[in-house]
Amino acid sequence: MSGNCGNKSSSENQLRKYPLKLDKLPKLKFDDPKLDEYIASDEPVVIQGCKLVASTSKWNLDYLNKHMNGKYTVIVSHNHKFKYHDEKKMATSKVNFQPTTKRVKMPFSEFAEKVRNWKKGDERLYLQQVLDNSVGKEIVDDFLKFNWNWITDKQIKNNWGPLTSNLLLVSMEGNVTPCHYDEQQNFYAQVYGVKRIILFRPSEFKCLYPHPVHHPYDRQSQVDFDKPDYNRFPNFRNAQGYETYIHPGEVLYIPMYWFHHVESPLKEGPTISINFWYKAARTEQIVYPLKDYQKVAIMRNVEKMLGEALRDTNEIGPLLRTIADENYFDKLSDSEVLARSGSKIDPKAVLAKPMMMERGRSTRKIPKNFDSRKEWPECYVIGNVKDQAGCGSCWAVATASAYSDRRCIAHKQKSNLEFSSEDILTCCNECVPSPLNGDGCQGGFVPRAWDYIRYYGVVTGGDYGSRNTCKPYSFVPCNSRLDEDCKSARAPKCQLNCTNEDYKFKYKMDKKFGGMTYALTSERSAKLDIMNNGPFIALFRTCYDFMHYKSGIYFHVFGPCLDVYHAVKVIGWGEKNGIDYWLVMNTWNVSWGDNGSFKIDKINHNSDFGYFHAGIVGRLNNMGDMDEEIDDYET
Repeated sequence: MSGNCGNKSSSENQLRKYPLKLDKLPKLKFDDPKLDEYIASDEPVVIQGCKLVASTSKWNLDYLNKHMNGKYTVIVSHNHKFKYHDEKKMATSKVNFQPTTKRVKMPFSEFAEKVRNWKKGDERLYLQQVLDNSVGKEIVDDFLKFNWNWITDKQIKNNWGPLTSNLLLVSMEGNVTPCHYDEQQNFYAQVYGVKRIILFRPSEFKCLYPHPVHHPYDRQSQVDFDKPDYNRFPNFRNAQGYETYIHPGEVLYIPMYWFHHVESPLKEGPTISINFWYKAARTEQIVYPLKDYQKVAIMRNVEKMLGEALRDTNEIGPLLRTIADENYFDKLSDSEVLARSGSKIDPKAVLAKPMMMERGRSTRKIPKNFDSRKEWPECYVIGNVKDQAGCGSCWAVATASAYSDRRCIAHKQKSNLEFSSEDILTCCNECVPSPLNGDGCQGGFVPRAWDYIRYYGVVTGGDYGSRNTCKPYSFVPCNSRLDEDCKSARAPKCQLNCTNEDYKFKYKMDKKFGGMTYALTSERSAKLDIMNNGPFIALFRTCYDFMHYKSGIYFHVFGPCLDVYHAVKVIGWGEKNGIDYWLVMNTWNVSWGDNGSFKIDKINHNSDFGYFHAGIVGRLNNMGDMDEEIDDYET
């Protein structure tokens, strides 16, 4: 058996691909003063040189086979996923549950032989054994030689509770522990081989959809990373995490309630790891605002309390929905409704740039139903739901989103870069009517936003708090609550630099440009344009009943329509029960409408849905300058 620990570059080639936005996790030396700051702040970090498990340097499959002579806990799976389930909750849960793994006791010699001789189609194995006296004298001796002084120092400094267990993890190559979180602090030490670990903050709870507390899969994400179901889990498109590779001798600190997905690379041989679980520190005094992990703990306690009170876990969800079903707009005044809209009609811009005459594939058959998310599934940016918050920036947010979609499509679904609505909002002076004193949060012109991208370019910029773009959106998401952050805001001043100081490119070098901009003047031309080029922008008047939209096909029935237009991104169309509709993404967060989207009747509405605008994506050379427009666009 090879003793090669694995090379990062070769290991990366043997990893599964997931549609995730991932930053790199920092690695620090054990004596770096910043290390204690990371741990005290509940921030994950890879620790080098601490020699926590240096006494295991001899450990490999042969060594363990020689010294571990008893029967040990082995998890058996028919596929590569080892999703933990709580056997006690299987007995009490009312859900229809069939576990995908089973737990058996197996001699280590049998386990080792099956691992060595495994072939495709065989069951997969994962040994997960508590390090106690049953593991053999030599293994216990090595265990006693761990660097207990170093790890106990971290325990004392952070006021953690006692060490609860050490788990020996021996994995076959290619095994995956799917995304989950733990309620204890964890030092994860790598002994043999290389492991890839993807981590997410507790605040990504809404994007990762963990199972309910009463479910046997409690703490496990419901999302299948290999084949995510975006219809059931739309927020997963917005999940943003960290990635790291831990090598022998390295230790990863995983804070409590941080989601983590653990993978042993394919074709790299077995891996050996040991974790050190500690109880959390006792809370002497509550400090506000609460940390994200504390909010997750509160949610868990609420679920448990309701389960005990109702005595029927099936009633928890409906009761919580009844409590929380206060629509995003229920308490908004007229001025606050106006702040969520804000697009202006620019007749000159609409009339001056009609769409090019249909050519090329103008005879192409138009299907009855079309959804850009399904037509270009690798362009997951299309389904990303934006949150303009308390700023009337729909004109900039929707345009930047549509440009991101079109660029991905034009680049053969190989680019999921998101572009900065903040850049357009704050720096496009021509976009904002002069009476508004340059405040794009009070409205702007969509056609001029497309022109800004064409002539001035736009930098990358994701959602609020994103860490891998030049100029992310600066307004805190509103979610489904009405609070001070969601009330009328003012646009920041234009900055000709990246507001994200950690971004690796300069502002000018990060600019990407558009091509020709145009209006779409017929339903047919609009549909052909989506089919060939991707989503476009539509404007319509904001009516009160639209604020309360939940699902189905919207058409105006009651309440006034305000004298203000809202800009949205049209991604397709369809027909249901004889009613034709447009399929549209809004910019009011996933908590609004049908997971952030809506359908609107093409004909029977009084909200002036129309004024369609789009732009062609420019092709860039290696210096970041725009070459010719992409010439294979059809309209």
